[in-house]
Amino acid sequence: MTSRDNPTIEPVMDSWRNYSDAASWIWEPRSRPESDDAPALNAWGADQLSQLVEALRPLARVRKAFFGGPPESRLLPMPERTWDERESSNAGFERMLIHSLRTASIPITVVELSFDLDVWVRTKEGRAPVRGWVRGAMRGELMLETETPYGALMINHTLFLGGSLHGVSNADLHRLNAPLLAKALEAIEARLGPITEVDGLEAVTRTGFRPMD
Repeated sequence: MTSRDNPTIEPVMDSWRNYSDAASWIWEPRSRPESDDAPALNAWGADQLSQLVEALRPLARVRKAFFGGPPESRLLPMPERTWDERESSNAGFERMLIHSLRTASIPITVVELSFDLDVWVRTKEGRAPVRGWVRGAMRGELMLETETPYGALMINHTLFLGGSLHGVSNADLHRLNAPLLAKALEAIEARLGPITEVDGLEAVTRTGFRPMD
């Protein structure tokens, strides 16, 4: 596992490609907030965010976050925040986000997230896979409401999928990365709730992607 404060690396996308909505996983929280009032809703939402951060810890770190809600949410100070490595550790940034959500003065009904992924890729420096942080490689969403709350992870690439592009096999990256994604999705189910919907490419499963080689 790469240090959570390491800089990002630039992968060579020679054997994995970008799609629009290559995969999404949606889960249903086991719990519900006690009410839609700000103190109860935001405390529950902060717990959901905290559990998601912990579930993804071996794989992902939060790069950006946006808090949204009712019309008065326009009055929120800094509704969108981006981690600056020069100002804080990533752990400190994630703690700040959770605290900000918990103590917000108005109900926060949606949290949109961008994650860096700590995964195996190839770089220009060499053809052997190396593990490092890839910037903004996964998105997340928490819909925080009493009636139909849900959480979602979304990716636009096939880094975790076996196959080939331009005759270059992705099997080695799939073999290394697939267990990381599977562990994260299993942790989400253990901490937050069951994955009830998967969508995207044909090979998408509840725990990642089936190999295609």
